[in-house]
Amino acid sequence: MGPRRIFCAFLAMLSLSFYLPAQQEFVTQGPSTAPLEMRHGVPFVRLMVDGKGPYVFAVDTGTNNQAIVSPELAEKLHLPVVAERHLTDLAGRSSQTVREVSIASVNLAGREFPGVRAIVHGNVSGMGAYDGVLGIAFFRDVLLTLDFPNRRLQVSDARLDTAKDTIPMRYWQGVPALMLQLGETQMEAQIDTGATALSLPASVVGSQKFSGGLEVYGRGSSQVQSWALRGGSLKGSIEMAGYTFKDPYVEVNDHFPVANLGTAPLQNFVLQLDQRSRLIAF
Repeated sequence: MGPRRIFCAFLAMLSLSFYLPAQQEFVTQGPSTAPLEMRHGVPFVRLMVDGKGPYVFAVDTGTNNQAIVSPELAEKLHLPVVAERHLTDLAGRSSQTVREVSIASVNLAGREFPGVRAIVHGNVSGMGAYDGVLGIAFFRDVLLTLDFPNRRLQVSDARLDTAKDTIPMRYWQGVPALMLQLGETQMEAQIDTGATALSLPASVVGSQKFSGGLEVYGRGSSQVQSWALRGGSLKGSIEMAGYTFKDPYVEVNDHFPVANLGTAPLQNFVLQLDQRSRLIAF
């Protein structure tokens, strides 16, 4: 599972519902590829916003919005405010009101994504300078491929095929999810590239054994709150889509009700997410 890491999440869940504009219209084209820059395990890309840039955005499949932009970028580009939204975390414990702005076009890897909505929010600390976040809704009309070993992002019009090595995509509060197996226990896990850890809810691991027990090793943060992190090396295995993680280091989360699959367990995989077909491939 790799070394212990500070969990940095861009979680920005809307409290009542999340806004999805009308389906975007694309001209069919071949795959478009962009390099990934990994910062503390979180992938970042460079892109153009309304013809200006390039700007640095995180790629966060654990955020159900299309995008998040920093207040500085929203002011610099004079992005028009179109609504107000209420953000909460996954546990519904924290909430705040934010502005939503309209972006005419985002160009990622040479591909135009028209009509993007973004919430305006300050950056998560500890991640260096960046301008915004691309959430999972940004990629809803394309096949998103995150090639972690080769540090590449690809978007294309292709679709995954149920006849091949795919698994069904579940959704939890608008975020793609799959099932994990811990012993005899099945649990739902969000696929969250805005976080690093393999995180399990405290309610699931209460009966599990850890080598050396659990220890507090840092603090996690989202767009709306921060919390202490506990973790330890699990005695046992976790299975995911036919793959087994033996004695993994896991974060135990007292705040969120579902498991979270961050980039540490994904670092040796090529992850594909097809929201149109609701399929996932590794």
